[in-house]
Amino acid sequence: MTEFSTTAFKISSALFVFSMGTIAGAIATAGFQKLAIRIHFSAPYNPIANQHQEPVAYLGGLGVATPLILYIAWQAITSSAAAPAQLFPLALASSIFLILGLLDDALSLGPKRKIVLQFFAAGVACAVVSVAPLTGIALFDFLLSMLWIVAVINAVNFTDVSDGLVGGLSCIALFSFALLIPELQTFLIIGAGACLGFLWLNRPPARIFLGDAGSHFLGSLLALLGIVSVQNGLSWSNLLSVILVLGIFLLEMTFITWVRIKKGIPWWRGSPDHFSLRMQAAGYSRSRINALTWIVALLLAATGIFIHVWPMHISILVISGLIVLIVLVWKKMLSLEVTQPEAMQPQPLQGAPDGDCGLCKEAAISRFIDTGVARVGICSSCGTGRVLTLNFGPRGPGFVDSYAEAYATERRSDKALSCMEVFDTYGPKPESHRKLLEIGCGRGEFLDLAREAGWDTTGVEISRVSAAVVKQSGHHVSQSSALDFLPDSPGHFSAVVMWDLLEHLDSPRIALENCIRWLRPGGTLVLVTPFMGSFYDRLGLFAHSTGLARRNPLLRMCWSQAHLYRFSPSGLREELVKIGFSDVFIEPKLLLSLSSDRYAGGDLMPRWSQISFLNRLGSRLGVAAASRFSLENKVVVVARKQP
Repeated sequence: MTEFSTTAFKISSALFVFSMGTIAGAIATAGFQKLAIRIHFSAPYNPIANQHQEPVAYLGGLGVATPLILYIAWQAITSSAAAPAQLFPLALASSIFLILGLLDDALSLGPKRKIVLQFFAAGVACAVVSVAPLTGIALFDFLLSMLWIVAVINAVNFTDVSDGLVGGLSCIALFSFALLIPELQTFLIIGAGACLGFLWLNRPPARIFLGDAGSHFLGSLLALLGIVSVQNGLSWSNLLSVILVLGIFLLEMTFITWVRIKKGIPWWRGSPDHFSLRMQAAGYSRSRINALTWIVALLLAATGIFIHVWPMHISILVISGLIVLIVLVWKKMLSLEVTQPEAMQPQPLQGAPDGDCGLCKEAAISRFIDTGVARVGICSSCGTGRVLTLNFGPRGPGFVDSYAEAYATERRSDKALSCMEVFDTYGPKPESHRKLLEIGCGRGEFLDLAREAGWDTTGVEISRVSAAVVKQSGHHVSQSSALDFLPDSPGHFSAVVMWDLLEHLDSPRIALENCIRWLRPGGTLVLVTPFMGSFYDRLGLFAHSTGLARRNPLLRMCWSQAHLYRFSPSGLREELVKIGFSDVFIEPKLLLSLSSDRYAGGDLMPRWSQISFLNRLGSRLGVAAASRFSLENKVVVVARKQP
């Protein structure tokens, strides 16, 4: 009777601790979800795991970690002397990985840099927690333990591609380790409850993700628990228990690595080969995938726990059955091939004919560079860089219109002032013939300034919304593009301007030839465009080639769905002369067409990180440095039509 009462008390205590962990995890996750939304700390659209069309909040890892951090703090304040010896080292080591994951979520560390930091943190963790005594040789054991920690972290990260999946698997694994490591039972049961509480907002469709912070925290904790379990007694049953408890994670990493190597792609490069995505392609819902995976995880974990008490022949029989099950599932997963999403395939672009660089008709593209954002062809004659394929997001027939409409929602008075300053410096003066045409006039801010300076203004704008605003402002306006605008009569304008437009056009040469027809004899073309080989081009390409940036903000500003060309100043000058311009003047300049806050990211520019205040800080520092050292980013082009 006394034994029964003791058992019942332990069960009720465990249920109470688990419930407290669940409640604390749910509250913390909800709080961090609201914080992530407020500071715009969210996961962008992922075309590989395309379950969400809108960004989803990060910081779920902090929601899981908070109950454990509170428990550690309570232990430190009240009874640190009686706490298990491994409790504080485990907490310290996993916290290091939590911070590393947060950095990756915020700054998008490249795979090379991240793996180096993972191994460094794993070395610190081994020094803090100790290592698994596998060989008896200290150096080998240290290296093997580091490799184990990094492997489990990435296994958890690989598995985290379906809503709710990793939260449930981590709950099962932590509860299993609570049974295998009794001295850490309270800590681990709280962690299992925290994972269940996290599932409240992570279940399909998820409103918050673990992020790399969560996968690094949980992965490191599970890996270190495996080391602690082996330290309690090195035997085949202990080793097998750890492998079985973490079986789904290890199988996912093994499966996806094997498939990617077989396909000839690097194991770290994203691809839709995860077992959960293959099951979704076969018609399984995310909830059903989670349930089936959790059942298999429970079977593996139960085997890992009971293997210590089963007779040898029973253990061999059960493990043989599991191996057969794994082989059958492996073959089934291989048969469920996933078609690569359209947004992840290189997107061929329409516009200039193949072999034509888009600026000089007779030249052929003879050199190619991979910017990480696009495959760019370099013209051997004029040096123009032309996007041949995009490595993200299709540019379909309606892209230009949708881009123009999005662009139309923003007023850009700061850009208009910069453009007017350029025009006053390099452009003609309004004399007797005062006709000015702006191609791509937006909402007409520059036209307003030009009219105040004495010009008779006309605008061309592809956006219906912007064209209506320009018309209401009293300007002549045509809702058209630079490639098909037809004025009432040729040779009508004494000045034509294009501000940051030429790089967006499918056929820039046609636009420049049109400018000749629109200008009166002696008329002036003034345009501003980014140029090939600027400091930002070179820095962005260097960062990409060295693997320092996975989502390189410089390259995404230089080459994007909207920016199709970058021009060599000398090549652009030569082609303008061939078209019929004279007195061509080209000067590289630093032109900040937007405020520093706008450069940080917004509707049209890439974010520097996932945290808004870091975006603004980094942008302001970058703009200040560019201004201080006069790092040119654009060229001003002034050309006159021959009289």
